[in-house]
Amino acid sequence: MISKILFTLGVAAAALYGYRLIRRLASGASSRSDGSPRKDEKITADMTKCRICETYVPREAPAACERPECPYASPQGGA
Repeated sequence: MISKILFTLGVAAAALYGYRLIRRLASGASSRSDGSPRKDEKITADMTKCRICETYVPREAPAACERPECPYASPQGGA
């Protein structure tokens, strides 16, 4: 008799856990409600290869290297 009750409670607990897991995955809970990334979530950026020095730089905000022919160097006015 007690085994039937324990089995029923186990099935109910598993169903509740599964329901919560599905709701969390469906709601896109990869980010917190305040917009900050989770502790285990990696922050990534799209990279592009520089045609001069052949290193990878962030596509959104590329940084200039030390070479004068660098395509990401800021133009200097006057000479």
